[in-house]
Formats: sequence, C-alpha cells, structure tokens
Amino acid sequence: KVQDEVILETLHSLVRPARPLPSFIQALTGITPKELEAAPSISSLVPDLAQFMGSLPIVGHRVSFDVSFLQAQGLALLNPSYDTRELAAVLFPRLNDYSLANLKQFLDLSTAGKPHRALADAQTTADAFLELCQRLRALDGDLLGRIAGLVQGSAWPAASLFHQALQERGMATPRRGYTRTVIARKPRELVGEPLRPGSDARPLDAVAVAAFFSPGGALTAAFPGYEHRPQQAEMGQAIALALNEGQRLMVEAGTGG
Repeated sequence: KVQDEVILETLHSLVRPARPLPSFIQALTGITPKELEAAPSISSLVPDLAQFMGSLPIVGHRVSFDVSFLQAQGLALLNPSYDTRELAAVLFPRLNDYSLANLKQFLDLSTAGKPHRALADAQTTADAFLELCQRLRALDGDLLGRIAGLVQGSAWPAASLFHQALQERGMATPRRGYTRTVIARKPRELVGEPLRPGSDARPLDAVAVAAFFSPGGALTAAFPGYEHRPQQAEMGQAIALALNEGQRLMVEAGTGG
C-alpha cells in the first residue's frame, strides 16, 4: 500500500494450493511443496485482502489477470485498476519487451528482491508505476493533450492519469479525436499505370518490392513524413519470395503508429 511514494503497509502470505505444485513453478520461484504444507488457503485470506485493499486503486502488471483471479475467489472488486504494462506500451511504444523484468531494467529501478516472488514483484510494480507516472507528467504538452483527447470518454482506467496531468499544467483536455492531413494524389503517381493481366506468369521482383518501402522509394515520394521501417521491406520481400516459390508464409505484423 503506497502513498506519496512511501510504502505504508504490506500484506504477504504463501498460499496452500489445491493441487500439487508444478515443477516449473518451483524452479521459477524457489518455493517448495514443504513450505506450503502449513500455508493458509486462498479462501481464508480473502477477508484480509478485502480489508487491506478497501476501495483503493489496484496497480498490477497485467492487472486484469490478478483481478480476475481474485474475483474468482469471491472478492467483488470494483476498484479502479491501473496496468503498468499498458501504461508502458503507451509511453514507450518502441520497447520490444514489456515484461516486468525488462521494464525494471529499462526504467533503471533499484528494487531489491527475487523476481517471481509476490512481494518483490509487487514492490517492483509499485516503483514502475510511480516512475511511469513521472514520465507521463513530463510528456510534451501537445502530445499529452493528444493522448488525453484520444482516451477521453473511454473505459480505460489510466485515462484519468493523463487528464490529471493536464489539469496539473492548467490545460484543458481537448475534444476527443485527432486530426490528420490527407494528401490527395492520383493513383498513377504512386503505382504507375494500372495493372493488367498478362498471358505469361512472371515472378515478382522481390528487390523492387523491398525498394517500394525503402527510403527514396515510391512511398517516400508519395507521403511526406513517411517513416521507413526495415521490417516492412523485409515482410514485403518475404511475401514476394513465397508467392514466387509457391510456399506458404505466416506473417505477424504490428499495427504501426
């Protein structure tokens, strides 16, 4: 339980599971079945948990998992909840790994304790949340306003953090939505003459496909501010090669920004 960046109180207990402890959990946490023999059941801890949390906001890394688990044990949680993973994804969209361990390293947190143990992970999550809130408040005012406008009226609990940061600066939350400039161009300026079916089957030029996405390519010429991403060229080239060779290809691509 944290207030003004100070840990006021902690609640920590082992829990006796209703089934044998899997070996990979033992290896991951260092907890042994013998340690759990005298531990209380989760149902016996529910009243203490309810009293400890009260109506305070809940912070967690992938917090929906924790909340759903507690609700399944009979805890009717109506508390607002903040997810440090979601918040990190908004503030650092180019971060490759949003695991708690990697976020701790990225934010240069000095929290002690063994990873994958509940109390240590809770303290790391608290430190991460406080640091993320500081980074949020330090955002450029225009960017902060744009994000606040996008999430205004949504059910995302963390939206309130962006609105609060704007209020602290004496800024009003913009109307929901955003504006963008659309440049109208004739199709042939981008792709040339329309494609027409031919009588012979010709392989795709994988190099030309990659060049389409590359700096100085057709997309760069057509869209000012186009951001080159090497992964797009790599994906296009892989698709072209798969089509040429009659192979199956599965591709997972992020939505981009």
